[in-house]
Amino acid sequence: MKIIKLPDIPEEDCTPIVKMLLKVIDQQHQGIEKLNSEVDELKAEIKRLKNHPKKPQIKPSKMEKGDGNGKPTGKRPGSAKKKRIQA
Repeated sequence: MKIIKLPDIPEEDCTPIVKMLLKVIDQQHQGIEKLNSEVDELKAEIKRLKNHPKKPQIKPSKMEKGDGNGKPTGKRPGSAKKKRIQA
């Protein structure tokens, strides 16, 4: 989840209602984080109970990095056409 940074509110604009709303936002954010972690734990437990495999550990690709332009450097193997023999 993407966290949105709230802008700084000048002291003259910080009314008691604004301060209360900021506290409510903070409490909701903490509650959402707690619930998200609990959901992840429960999903892992469900997988364990159903004997599903664990989440795979995917390693970074070891393929060679190209020159960065994304264009192929030549023809692919097997792209040469064979001439047909007419009978």
